[in-house]
Amino acid sequence: MPTPSAFDLGDGAASPLWRERAFGFTLVCFGLGAAALPIAVSGAPGAWPLATLVLLVLLAIAYLGAAAPAAGAGPGALRSLRFAIGAAALPMLAGLLADAIGMGPGGGVALLLLGGGALLALAAIAPLEVAPPPQEESARTSRGRAILAAAALFSFVTAPFAQPHVDGVARRVASEPPAALWLVAALFVALLCGGLVAGAGLAGGALVRRLRYRSFRAPRAAAAALLLATSAGIAGAALTWY
Repeated sequence: MPTPSAFDLGDGAASPLWRERAFGFTLVCFGLGAAALPIAVSGAPGAWPLATLVLLVLLAIAYLGAAAPAAGAGPGALRSLRFAIGAAALPMLAGLLADAIGMGPGGGVALLLLGGGALLALAAIAPLEVAPPPQEESARTSRGRAILAAAALFSFVTAPFAQPHVDGVARRVASEPPAALWLVAALFVALLCGGLVAGAGLAGGALVRRLRYRSFRAPRAAAAALLLATSAGIAGAALTWY
């Protein structure tokens, strides 16, 4: 019977992630959908917030699924909270405020920011290729930062799509809401979005990490496929929404 170290070496880093079964399966399931989603909803502005939410959820699943498969519920919850606040809620709130005071990114700047987000999602694949086995991951420090940055850029640029929902929440309280009430409504919508993204990402990330029964690289391969799919989706958003 091979030792664990021999198993890890046989499962090893010489095989690229795209050769893992999990990569192909995940890409087939989510790749075309993520890339086509912005195009599908481009003629229905009311569906744009849902489309952005879906792409953020895919990024969250990639971020949480690429964590060490042996990570417990505590570290997973902390990573989920980090994504919810730093990559979804705060950037969305900043984008809503910038748009409200007329300082939101214009079409050209929005294209550049979305292009940067798509490139960051692609760049996040490389660290997954060279990551060590789970038992050697104590030195892991920077993995996932590119995913957080990609999600934050995407959330910031697409925040104005949630403007009608913020207005709707504020008008439920007052027909002519003051600025303070509108700010509270924007914070509520941003936190709600962050919570939904974090919850779905936590559940999806847990499912991705269970692929470890195939190999310790399978969750990373699935995360890499999600990043590739989401990068295509962000690029599709840049081309169709702006």
